[in-house]
Amino acid sequence: MVIWGTLGSPKDDTTPGIGDGPPLPAEDDTRPGVGPIDLPGAREAVNKPPRATPPRPPPVERRKTSRSIPPPIPPMERRQRPTQVIVPPQPESPTVVDPALARLAQVTETARAEQRAKDLEVMARTDPAGAANLAYELGELYARRLANEARAVELYRRTLELDASHRPNVWALRRVLLRRAEWPELGKLLDVELAHASSDQERVELLLERAVIADRRDSSGGEARVALDAALKIAPDHQGALLELERVIARTGDLPALLEVWERLAGAIHQPARKIAYWLEIARNTAGRDHGHAQRALEAAAGLATAPRPGRAPRLAPHILAERVARERLRIADEHGTPDQVGAAIEALVQVIAAGVLPDRPVNESEVTLPSEHPQRARARQRELVALRRRQAQLVRSELPQRAWEHLQQALA
Repeated sequence: MVIWGTLGSPKDDTTPGIGDGPPLPAEDDTRPGVGPIDLPGAREAVNKPPRATPPRPPPVERRKTSRSIPPPIPPMERRQRPTQVIVPPQPESPTVVDPALARLAQVTETARAEQRAKDLEVMARTDPAGAANLAYELGELYARRLANEARAVELYRRTLELDASHRPNVWALRRVLLRRAEWPELGKLLDVELAHASSDQERVELLLERAVIADRRDSSGGEARVALDAALKIAPDHQGALLELERVIARTGDLPALLEVWERLAGAIHQPARKIAYWLEIARNTAGRDHGHAQRALEAAAGLATAPRPGRAPRLAPHILAERVARERLRIADEHGTPDQVGAAIEALVQVIAAGVLPDRPVNESEVTLPSEHPQRARARQRELVALRRRQAQLVRSELPQRAWEHLQQALA
């Protein structure tokens, strides 16, 4: 292959350059450097097929900025995308329009309720039960949503006339009358419920509530006692009626009736500690006027304190209850008893304190160890035992000096 070129100086602007076409050869052109140039291997280099170039890597995805234009959304996808609705923020305080709309809705609802109330009388002729339900629902609407309690009471009363056994209506009317403190009307309503009561238990509960209402209306307690006596005839051991009767009688100051109620409560209650408390209260109030009655009450309390209790352990240990009864016996004997009764009460208390358990056998003071108690409490009990023995000696020293000496020896032991 022959390549034509010019080997001249770069400063020579007249000589042809490489970019010019090949000059026609001249026979007399003998200038140096001009003529065909034969490069070895040039033809093979030109005829050689081009090399396969590697594929260009994909362009780096540019980060989208606020100025970048998103691609267009296809029409079908545009239809499927939800439309965003911008809701303006609500004002912190209601505008004048909001109360007006609320009043308009209330007026509309009131008008509808009045229209339904007019239809109620027509329905009552053919369907009293359905009319009763409608009247009750309208009463609830007036009471809870329309804030018209007077109209609600009228509808409740109409429901009571149509169906006196409609329990939700009775409860709603009772709730309103109780809040308004209309005791006579509430008493009449309870009388209507009593007439429609279906069981003895329901009658007792209604009579108890009738007594509570009557006691609020009349402080003398006469009407309340009548209702409670009627309830106790049905259920003699009803604790609620007995407790209410105790409260009413205690306010009037009728002690004989109160003692009778306490005895009935002691028989109706199941907890031994409460039974003992009632018997001791009976003994305190009868010791001055009827000593025999007081002694029977103390014996009943002592029997409950020493009685075995199967099952789970009681809240108070038996010896604590027995000690309570023994101390009350000694207090009553000191105030209203004879010296012999005082000495017997002291001996019973000594046995209870010395044993620390049920007083079923005589115990000497030397056997008192009381390991479960605090040492100071144990020493206090020892000193109390010594004081009780000395008091026993003082009671019998003039008549029985030998027994007094024995009591002193027991105190020294």
